[in-house]
Amino acid sequence: MGSPTTFIQDAAAQTDDQRHHIYRLAAIVQSAEDAILSKNLDDVITAWNSGAEKLFGYTEQEMLGQSFLTLVPAHKLEEASILRDQLRNDFNIQHIETEYLHKNGSLIQVAVSISSIKNSHNDIVEVSEIIRDITFQKKIQQQFLMEHELLKVTMDSIGDAVMTTDSQGCVQYLNPVAQKLTGWSQTEAIGKRAKKILNVISEKTRKPGLNPVALCLAENRVITLADDAVLINRQGDEFAIQESVSPIRDADGNTLGVVIVFQDVTAQRKISQELSYRAKHDILTGLPNRSEFEKSLKRFVKNN
Repeated sequence: MGSPTTFIQDAAAQTDDQRHHIYRLAAIVQSAEDAILSKNLDDVITAWNSGAEKLFGYTEQEMLGQSFLTLVPAHKLEEASILRDQLRNDFNIQHIETEYLHKNGSLIQVAVSISSIKNSHNDIVEVSEIIRDITFQKKIQQQFLMEHELLKVTMDSIGDAVMTTDSQGCVQYLNPVAQKLTGWSQTEAIGKRAKKILNVISEKTRKPGLNPVALCLAENRVITLADDAVLINRQGDEFAIQESVSPIRDADGNTLGVVIVFQDVTAQRKISQELSYRAKHDILTGLPNRSEFEKSLKRFVKNN
């Protein structure tokens, strides 16, 4: 590929159809939003479009005949050298993400498509690059990763057990508290059905209730377990739990999965049951006290 000026000079020696094709190609290259450049095998720049001027801050006149390494930061020089050696022997287009230098010295995050240019003898004589600025996308991506890491640290640190699933009800994440209560490590649990990891039954009936994850996904609303929910973990240990299941939605309101938050309330439930028992029974005999006897008698009379 030559510069727009070179294209026009080459066109003079061609037929009308060939000249039309060359002019059209030159116009496309020159008007492209992406930076497009070519360089010879010694890294000397031979073409530079307007997109390259906008991206790097150098005019075509400033860069034609100059070393491509002007655009390569010091920490990327070795990578550029290796890539150049590969291109001399490889006809395949390569796609990479790297960093180049702006004229003002700032770094630009870029996505680059690199291809070899061959002569009529099929020898590689030049290399072309189509370069797109992805600095903004990389910044957003980095912010997302930081927010994700902050969220993970927070989830790992809180006292409640937390589990998340995808839209099919398969586990994606368990925090350390959830791993301890369920007896499942995150590595073992990921991809399995939440119902298998969170085996919950009724303390009164000893039977499983409705699947709260499936219900949450089906009805797209928060689901809270009954007050007598009991978790039987992987080792067979039992824990009284309180649990809520909430849908995870994207910005458009689509359900991506659910988040399950549950707490071990075994001690609290035992205390509550003990207080309830004491309120109804004589401490010494264990028999129903007067108040409870009268309530039972009234119920019997009413029903008979």
